[in-house]
Order: sequence, then structure tokens, then C-alpha cells
Amino acid sequence: DALRGSVVEASDAASLSRECYRRLAEACVASTADRAACANSFVAQRLILVPKPGGAVLVALRADEAYWDVSAHLRHTALDHYALSHHFDASLRTFFVDVLGVNPELLEEPAVSSNGHTIPGTGEPSTIQDGLRSADLAAPPSTGAAGAAPTEALARAALARVAE
Repeated sequence: DALRGSVVEASDAASLSRECYRRLAEACVASTADRAACANSFVAQRLILVPKPGGAVLVALRADEAYWDVSAHLRHTALDHYALSHHFDASLRTFFVDVLGVNPELLEEPAVSSNGHTIPGTGEPSTIQDGLRSADLAAPPSTGAAGAAPTEALARAALARVAE
């Protein structure tokens, strides 16, 4: 509720997402049900936020589109910037790779999309969002937690823990 109606800057959203991922990782250690729900949510929806170069815009990825690191021959390429290892603490590697199923290492360049851009991650090129503007991160109006889907309930619980 603390974020409802506010606009969150991309850098603040990235910090908030890091804290949410840390809290989710803790919940997944404690509960097999939370682990399964979390993994399913991150595969079905773009819940991994990574800043584009410059940091003003975030890219939202599904677990199957993200990767923890890149192979040596891809270092110093644009793909290297999107490696989660550059944006998240090493303690979250287990959460991303073992729980969510993120690719531990991108070994080759992914396909080029129809618009000529190389896509971060290994998902279908047409499914990657261009990114989120900070205005896109304004909290939606309340729909009431009682009717919330399990994924939304999990996200609300993580945000509530962060707000404490």
C-alpha cells in the first residue's frame, strides 16, 4: 500500500526488485510450495527486472529469457550487460538458477529479432518487451487481496515484507 499511486524511478524499482528477490529466495528455502509457485510465476510472467544501459529504463524478462552470466567470448558485448550477475548479488545465483531455472551461462548469441536487434536471453524474439518506463511502475488500483491470483498474492506478500 505504501507504493499505491506513486511513480517509482527505475533505479528505485531495481533496488526494490533486488530486495524482493532476496525475500523470495528466503521464502523458497523455507517452503516447497512457495518454491514451486515462485518458479511457475517467473516462467509465466516477466518478473525479472534488469536495467538497460544508462539505467533509465528497465527490461522485464521471464526466467527462460534471462541468464546469470555469459561465456568468455560474449564478454564485452551488449549481451554481457544483461547478465544477472552484473545486477544482483552472488548470493542470489542459487535463487535465479536453481529455483527459477535461469540459464546459468549464455553460451552463444541468441537469434536476431525481426527488427534487427539481438535479444537479451534465450526466449522467442517477439516476446521480449522493449522495457518499462518509470511511469509504467505506478502501483495499480487496489483489486482486493481476497480475489488475487496466487502469483499476485505471492508478489503482495514479498512487497509487504520489504515495506516492513
